[in-house]
This record gives sequence, structure tokens and C-alpha cells, in this order.
Amino acid sequence: MAKAGDKKLMVVLIILFVVAFGVIVALCYYRWNDNKKLEQEVDSIQARIGKMELIKAEISDLRQERRRSIEAINDLTKILPTEAETSHSDLLELLRQFATASGVSVTSLLRPTEVPEPGMPIMRYKYEIMVEGTFPQFVRFLNHIERHERFLKVDSFEVANLGTGPIWPETPEKKMRLRLTTYTYNPE
Repeated sequence: MAKAGDKKLMVVLIILFVVAFGVIVALCYYRWNDNKKLEQEVDSIQARIGKMELIKAEISDLRQERRRSIEAINDLTKILPTEAETSHSDLLELLRQFATASGVSVTSLLRPTEVPEPGMPIMRYKYEIMVEGTFPQFVRFLNHIERHERFLKVDSFEVANLGTGPIWPETPEKKMRLRLTTYTYNPE
């Protein structure tokens, strides 16, 4: 009988051992599974951190590019006339200076057409000017306009004889209709 009791004890111990081993294996499996989930979360967080670092570097690059662009705009807009310089009287005075230096006479200056540039802080001013003189004087006049420190663009010009004389008039005087464009920049 002792042997039967020993066998029962042995079976109970084996069952307890198997149950304990099963519990330990199950705990290890659940722990391993939890660790795997944690590793996946850590990997996911590290991937997001990597993306955020790329975005941070990109933001830094964009800020530097923006700063360079603003500096370039500021440098380029220095050649544009100020609002005051685009007024009728100021431009007329400037053109009179050019006319005196080149020998032409300004006969008319139409008030500018102001056209805002869509989506940009830029205003376009279009002028029409009538001058009289000879071809060499016109060339000098256009040269003064084109070489002026402020941006004045000659869009077009037309040259015609003064009056209705013969094909080869005795006077070399001509009249010229000149169309100018300039811009102002106002970032506010």
C-alpha cells in the first residue's frame, strides 16, 4: 500500500509539477507576448520620432530658405520706385531731367494706370508719354530711362514724322509715343 500511496504522491507531484511548469510557461509566453507588443510600440515611437526629426530639419531648411527669399526680395525691390516717385508730378520732373539731358521735349504725360498684381503686394503703373526730337535725341532719352537707378521698363514706342510733310521732310524732328511700366512693392 505504501507503494500505492507513493505512486499517488508521485502522480500528484508530477501533476503539480506539470501544472506549475504549464503556469510558468504560460506566464513566460504572456510576458514574451507583452514584450513583443512593447517592442512594436517602441519601434513605432522611434519611427515617429525619426519622421519628426526629418520634419524638424525640413522646417529649419524652409526657414533658412524663407529668410534668403526675404533678403532677395528686399534687395530686388530696392530698384523699384517708391509710391512718391510714381506720382504724376515726380515722374514728369524726372522725365524733364532726362529730356533736358537728351535734348527732346516732353509734350505730354498721361496719368498712370494703376493695376494691382493679383495675390502679390505689387502695384503696376503704366504711363504714356509723348516727346519730340530727333532720332539721336530719342536714343539718348531712352538710354536715360533704361539706365535709371529705379526700374522703368519701356514697353513700346512709336516714332512718326512731325506734321504731314513730304516723304523726306526738311526737318529731322519726329514725335515719339512711349509706353512705360514701373512697379512699387508694399509688403504691408
